Amino acid sequence: MKRFVLISCLLFTTLNFFATAQTWKSYGTGLSYPVNSIVYYNNKLYAAGGSIYSWNGNTWDEHSSGMLLLMDVYTLAVYNNTLFSGGFFSVETPDHNWYNNAARYTNGSWNTCGSGMGNDG
Repeated sequence: MKRFVLISCLLFTTLNFFATAQTWKSYGTGLSYPVNSIVYYNNKLYAAGGSIYSWNGNTWDEHSSGMLLLMDVYTLAVYNNTLFSGGFFSVETPDHNWYNNAARYTNGSWNTCGSGMGNDG
């Protein structure tokens, strides 16, 4: 009987926790696509989906400069204080070659990470 009471109490506590858990709410306006990834970088929150956006405190601002044939951004990551993205897009190199699927954010634009990731050039 004690075991039944203990299990019942645990079950009630668990169900009560999930029933009173907070709900998700919209965080501003400006996101036009489903979000695949979120990362905090350089004192801003960045979200990736059909494009890349940063939160300015009121709305989401788009940051896709340098991306060509942008279809979807699947992930964002910060490594050595640099923001990287991965997805289905291309970036153009200074010598006008195209590299696909990975880019780094520098000086307000997405740039190639180098060759070896699906060179169409």
